[in-house]
Amino acid sequence: HGDGGFAIRVLNPMVKLTNPFDYPLAILVGGIVLVAGVRFLKTPNLLILPTAAIVATATAMYCKSREPDPEKSARREVERELTNLKASGQSLAEKAEAVRREAGQLLGHEADYLELLVRIEEACSLIADIPHRIEELERRLPRSEAVLSLAKLEADLDSARARLTNSTGIARQQAGELVESLERNLELVRTSGSVNLAKLLNLRVTIENTAGILQELQNKIRLSSRPNSERVREVEELCDRLRSAGSNLDILTH
Repeated sequence: HGDGGFAIRVLNPMVKLTNPFDYPLAILVGGIVLVAGVRFLKTPNLLILPTAAIVATATAMYCKSREPDPEKSARREVERELTNLKASGQSLAEKAEAVRREAGQLLGHEADYLELLVRIEEACSLIADIPHRIEELERRLPRSEAVLSLAKLEADLDSARARLTNSTGIARQQAGELVESLERNLELVRTSGSVNLAKLLNLRVTIENTAGILQELQNKIRLSSRPNSERVREVEELCDRLRSAGSNLDILTH
């Protein structure tokens, strides 16, 4: 039954033929058929030549069918990475919510630190939305690698570098982190050969870095139940870094 299906695929005129010269095994099999037909079976050249060519072509098609499809492999990798990314994003959002609640419990009763608490809550809220942004990214992600190009990524990097040159303070820090992220993205594209996969891998690295900032913030908050001016400044800086990370996550998910 399997051989019959194979024969149908070979004879179907709509099937794209494969060049036997791309596959040494196909040439070998065709050659064996040709020699056997001429030497042992005494088959006329008019019959054995096209027969050997058909056998060689059929063998080449079979060899090609056994090769992995690069585009399908890339799609499977993208699907696996999306699954990992959703888990990482959900964990990050839960961590942000836990930090926000803990900050409220530790600082909410201190009137002098309500402004600091608002900054913490705003920064955490930016991060808590990441699972939704990943879902939106999944819906927008091109199904074909051809939709996104290396030239487009390079143009994005040029734009981010221009922002870095014209920025100061926290905006400059944010632009610098974005430039580093896009440079990493380009390197991943060159390594993996998949723009979609590189985008997701880069996003996961950024999520992991953001989780580290959240952990630092949580540690500082726990030490700040009676914060001094130095501790307040450290928490404020971490809030700024967290907001910057949230902005970069927003850019990377669009």
